[in-house]
Amino acid sequence: MSTKKRKHIITDKVPWLVALILMILGIAVPNAVSGVVAGFFGGTEVTAGRICNTVTAMLVSFIMMGLYTLWFKPEFDGNLGSDGIAKGFRLAVPFLVCWAVYFVLNKYVEGAVYDFAEIMVWLSGFAAGVTEEVAFRGLATTTLLRKYRSEKNVWLPGVLIGVLFGAVHFLNITAGDDPIIVLLTVIFAIGGGLVFGAIYTMCGNLWPVIFVHGLYDSISFSILENPNEPIEIGLFSYVQIGIMFVVGILALITLIRKRRSVSDLWHRKWNTIA
Repeated sequence: MSTKKRKHIITDKVPWLVALILMILGIAVPNAVSGVVAGFFGGTEVTAGRICNTVTAMLVSFIMMGLYTLWFKPEFDGNLGSDGIAKGFRLAVPFLVCWAVYFVLNKYVEGAVYDFAEIMVWLSGFAAGVTEEVAFRGLATTTLLRKYRSEKNVWLPGVLIGVLFGAVHFLNITAGDDPIIVLLTVIFAIGGGLVFGAIYTMCGNLWPVIFVHGLYDSISFSILENPNEPIEIGLFSYVQIGIMFVVGILALITLIRKRRSVSDLWHRKWNTIA
């Protein structure tokens, strides 16, 4: 017995607009709901409120991803199952190795101090990984891959959403951050966006990019900073930015080289005519 497919006229006609709206909702809704929930537990200034804030944000993101999958069924095969997980983690190995080396050198050369015992470090890191990957990759990139999944174009959605992921960090300047630091952050985030976009596009599963993104952010958040000292950009900061950007470009090259098999993957995941 076949399930009747819905008509998605707006998504068919203006997929970029739909992807942009879903991306914004994917960030705004979890933040809004988690903020309200945290308020019932004393707000984000107390531990209980902060825990509720991060956990709620992750739960809301997964619910949104589930609703998206249901809305597009039976066309969309989903991206939170087991298919593609192993492949995604294999693709992430070079990224993980590069950053393992960097964090070790940062500790033993720069003298960075990490606090891995703080639970909020891990919750905050993985909350960022879940909400951002669901919004940028799970909702936005997936929507574009519904239309742009031919061998010629299949690499475009992950790359362009990855660049947009970096560009969004320009908003940090509204918080009064130094313009130079904001620019460097954007370059760094573009590299990360390319990495996560390429891995997701090549494996079709969100779990590997959620894990890698969350792990990276958690370790970064665990570095103890002196709140009374201004943020300084040193040699290791430039090394970090350079590594991320180079790895991002290499991920893009890999995605383009494998575009035929990637196109086949997304034709299977989106059971509809392009």
